[in-house]
Amino acid sequence: MTDQPEAEPTPEPKQHKGRGCFLGGLAVVAAVIVSVVVGAFAQTEVFACEFECYSAFLLITPLLLIALLVGAGLLWRKTPGFLLGIGVTVALAVVVPTACTALLSR
Repeated sequence: MTDQPEAEPTPEPKQHKGRGCFLGGLAVVAAVIVSVVVGAFAQTEVFACEFECYSAFLLITPLLLIALLVGAGLLWRKTPGFLLGIGVTVALAVVVPTACTALLSR
């Protein structure tokens, strides 16, 4: 009996992080826009109820932003580079204004 040579498993193509990083950055921008629009709408509704529950609605914008980013991260965590895109975009959103403020305050 002759042994058949085993076929070597084909290597899976390497997945690049570029597309996931772009989608992660896009998720941050979309989350900011959605949370600001919803927060602004909620605050106008607060004005309609004559400041009775104003302080509770002030937390809607940052909490919605965090919830949208966490939800997107959990949904797309298997995509290479998605969390990297979220992290880079958030880091740039913090670093650039801070650096500009530091340069202007000299």
